Amino acid sequence: MARNYSASQYEKSFTPKRLQMYQVPKDPQPGVHPAAIVSTDSRSFVANDHGRLLPGVERSKRSPFGEYIGTWDLPKRIPGPYHVHPMGRTEKNFSTLCAQRDETIQAMEQARTYEKDNSYGQNSS
Repeated sequence: MARNYSASQYEKSFTPKRLQMYQVPKDPQPGVHPAAIVSTDSRSFVANDHGRLLPGVERSKRSPFGEYIGTWDLPKRIPGPYHVHPMGRTEKNFSTLCAQRDETIQAMEQARTYEKDNSYGQNSS
């Protein structure tokens, strides 16, 4: 049995045959993974070094925290795609999917405007 092993002896077994969802290739092949072409004009700063918005940047009218919705504010379950097609569904199932979609959109709008209900038993008195 050999006592010294080469550095790449076991690497070939563990290299992925295909890329998974979030992996970035080491050396992308031309045409397969085209590089994003970003000009320096498209990037613009919206805040200064202290984190304050610059004078020309528009603030959100609905919330002082912007339009960001964190995962804590999202509904527990987000139904499938928002483009619900009636094809191949009964009328009852189609109306249920539409109702789920409408409830989810309403919950996301409520999270965006920060109108929270007192769901933790906190009284305002």
